[in-house]
Amino acid sequence: MLRAARTSVPATQQALAELLAVDLAVDLTTVQGWESGRRPLANMKAGLPLGIRRHLAALGSSPAVLALLDPAMDADRIIAAVKSRPRAAAASFPASRTSGSSLSWVCFLTFAIPAR
Repeated sequence: MLRAARTSVPATQQALAELLAVDLAVDLTTVQGWESGRRPLANMKAGLPLGIRRHLAALGSSPAVLALLDPAMDADRIIAAVKSRPRAAAASFPASRTSGSSLSWVCFLTFAIPAR
């Protein structure tokens, strides 16, 4: 989702890293890691997702795409939980519309775009 938000601007990974480096201390390898899945979005420091969303919105990223960042991080959390403790993973996520949407993302690599 981060890649979709970045390319909707459009900006390169390098340009996004330079923008985020100013006040969020993010470098190119971090952006590359997030987009490739090597660095799960769920492992970000607490304020970082808000800062990224703020910067992408200021660059003109689509609000519909930005709205998918939180569910994408939920999907990352589910994937990490399933990888580390498959049997306990199901019990660790309460059922909700958001978690169901996140599960569809994980299972089917699809996500419903919210209405504008």
